Amino acid sequence: MGFITNAAERMSSLITDLLDYSRVGLGELEREVDMNGVLDEVLFILAAQIAETKAFVEVGPLPSVDGRRDDFVMLFLNLITNAIKYRQPEVPPWVRVGCVREGSNLHWTIRDNGIGIEQKQLERIFGVFQRLHPRSEIDGSGIGLAHCRKIVEGFGGRIWCESEPELGSTFHFVVPGRAPRAGEARE
Repeated sequence: MGFITNAAERMSSLITDLLDYSRVGLGELEREVDMNGVLDEVLFILAAQIAETKAFVEVGPLPSVDGRRDDFVMLFLNLITNAIKYRQPEVPPWVRVGCVREGSNLHWTIRDNGIGIEQKQLERIFGVFQRLHPRSEIDGSGIGLAHCRKIVEGFGGRIWCESEPELGSTFHFVVPGRAPRAGEARE
């Protein structure tokens, strides 16, 4: 009976994840989404997980962007959740979120001190249902980074990861940035 219950719960979770995946990119674009507010919301959602793992999440000052707030919440929720989930044993997770302007684009980084990823796996991780670890070791559906890729590419950007096993990972994504308004400082 327990096996059937676990299978039903996994199937329900998988269906929810697939529905979320199908909704990425829907809805109206918003002007000037406050990314500091987006990260505050993500950290609020993850508060229990952050406290339980004694994680430290550092967020630099972030620009406002044009886009879909819900998509950005999902993007950062997936990336920060993974940074906490794929941590080294007995080491509190550390995550740093930053952004710099590169010409007309914004280059975002999410850096962690986790278990890292082998080079040969770095492209594979963005595919749907691609898991690097057995479900018995680390829970998940294998669709979170596919969400991230779909969101970033939907904004006309690209996403990639640099990583070394046991040294952590840095996820990068570059998306077109909104042009500074008259009177705003250029970054």
